[in-house]
Amino acid sequence: MGGKLSDGRAPATAAPRGPTDQPVDRWRTGWDRTAISTTDTAARSDSCDGRHFRCDLRPSRAAPGSAASRRSGSRFLRVGGDSERSASPTGCPAPQPPISRQGKGKNMVQVIQPLLQTPRISANQLGEFVFATEKKRLDILHDQKFGNINAAPYYTAALAGLRRSFVRGQFSAAALLNEARLLDEQDPKTPRGAVKLANNALALRRLADICDRTNPPAGQHRMVIRNAQLILHGVTISVLPEFVTENLARGYIAFTKFRFSKSKIAPDVSEIVLLLLHYYGQRQSRAGLTFDFGLSKVVDCFSRTVIPGHAVGRYRDQQLHQALALIRWLWPRIERRNA
Repeated sequence: MGGKLSDGRAPATAAPRGPTDQPVDRWRTGWDRTAISTTDTAARSDSCDGRHFRCDLRPSRAAPGSAASRRSGSRFLRVGGDSERSASPTGCPAPQPPISRQGKGKNMVQVIQPLLQTPRISANQLGEFVFATEKKRLDILHDQKFGNINAAPYYTAALAGLRRSFVRGQFSAAALLNEARLLDEQDPKTPRGAVKLANNALALRRLADICDRTNPPAGQHRMVIRNAQLILHGVTISVLPEFVTENLARGYIAFTKFRFSKSKIAPDVSEIVLLLLHYYGQRQSRAGLTFDFGLSKVVDCFSRTVIPGHAVGRYRDQQLHQALALIRWLWPRIERRNA
């Protein structure tokens, strides 16, 4: 019949698909080459293996939210530029920023108001968020979004004394104890101030007990007093490693951070903070200097615990990324409370 049907009509054939007909992966469109993808599968080998942390820079083949992505644990980390498209933990798109309309008729212009819409949090508060209750999580995000005048830095005096006790690449127990004594001799103006000074002095005494284990690795040291910013999964995180060590001979960069907290989960929080320093340190690597996660550490002063990078397990990375997804989803829904 020459390829025709019984009624004389030609059979329907599918038109060839051109380049513009290919399915578009909306999750990957617009991502630049600096995007980092990590997975939890053994084949990709991108998390802690007991000795050091490795991050795979290859792009993920599974779109976030897909079944394949949930099985492999694919995650996208944004190095710079616009943040990742936010979605709720259940896969529902997050609310868009509020839009104000100016003008009338055809001249009306839609102006997006991004104020307070970009999630931001400090590394310490993010560590607390991972292990906090639901109410505490909402309190943390409210304070990070709108500020809290009552949440002033508490251990400023202890941190200043710690820095003054660092001489010629190591900490001095005698210098730390002397700094604690000077705090004890100060005259507080209020009962709350007296408690604050006592806690700062106690932190320095606890640190003096383990100061031989807190020294940074060999190299050139510099103190950091200003927070740096890291964008991870669309969340802006402020990180502050108190000491940065660079060793040109061995070609490594390492961080040393000190935490002051009496919380029972302080060591767990410290592991999350150390993991955040890992992501930040990776982006500080340059020709001749590579970030060494194994030589980096977080010192939890009150628990007298020193946590090296190689002690951070894979499950901490999973907890971190779950928390970041929840922060992105909750952030637009956090409203200012009445005074």
